Amino acid sequence: MQPYIEKTLRHKVFIIAEAGVNHNGSLSMAFKLIDAAKTAGADAIKFQSFYTDDLVVPEAPKVLYQRKKESSLTQYEMLKRLELTASMHEKIVNYCNKRNILFLSTPFDIKSLSYLVQKFKMPLIKVASGELTHDHLLLCAARTQKPMLLSTGMSTLKEIKRALKIIAFGYLKAKKIPTLKQLKKIYSKSKVRKILEEKVVLLHCVSEYPARS
Repeated sequence: MQPYIEKTLRHKVFIIAEAGVNHNGSLSMAFKLIDAAKTAGADAIKFQSFYTDDLVVPEAPKVLYQRKKESSLTQYEMLKRLELTASMHEKIVNYCNKRNILFLSTPFDIKSLSYLVQKFKMPLIKVASGELTHDHLLLCAARTQKPMLLSTGMSTLKEIKRALKIIAFGYLKAKKIPTLKQLKKIYSKSKVRKILEEKVVLLHCVSEYPARS
C-alpha cells in the first residue's frame, strides 16, 4: 500500500468521492467533478474504466430505470458514450495529480485492470458488486498484489465467500486456475485469513438505482 494511503488509513477515515460515469463523456465535466471532490475534502476520486465491446453486446436490453428515460440510445450506445479513452484517462490522472487528489477507477474487464495498474500504478483496486462473480477478474486483480475494495451489492453470502477464496488464491501467487477442491481447502489456512484481513475490505452497497430521495 502506498505510504500516503497507509498513513491516511491509520489516522482517519479515507474518503473516496464517487465520480463513476457522471462525467457523461465530457472531459471538462470530469475536471469539475475532481474540483468538487477536492473542495469537499475527499482523499480520492473514483471513476469507471471499461471497454464497451468487452462489456455488452449491441442488442443488450436496458434495465427498468434506464427504459423510463426518454433517451432512445441503446444500452451499448449509452455505455460507448461514457467510455473513457486512453487520452481521457491520462488527462484525468494528470489533473488529479495537479489537484493533489488520488485517482482511482473501477475496472470492469481484464484489459482495463491491466491498463490501470501498469500505466498509472493505481495503488488499490475497487471491484464493482456486479463483478463479484467474475472469477477471472478477481483472480487477476489479486495477482497484482494490490489492496482490494470489494463491493457486495446484492450478492449472497455464498457468493461473497467464494469470491474471497478466489482472491486468496490469487494473492498466494498461484499461477494455475484453482480447482473447487483447492478453493474449499484454502480457507482453513491461517496465512490465507491474515492476507485477506490485511488486503481486502468488504463494502456493503445498496444496489438501488436511482437512489431514493
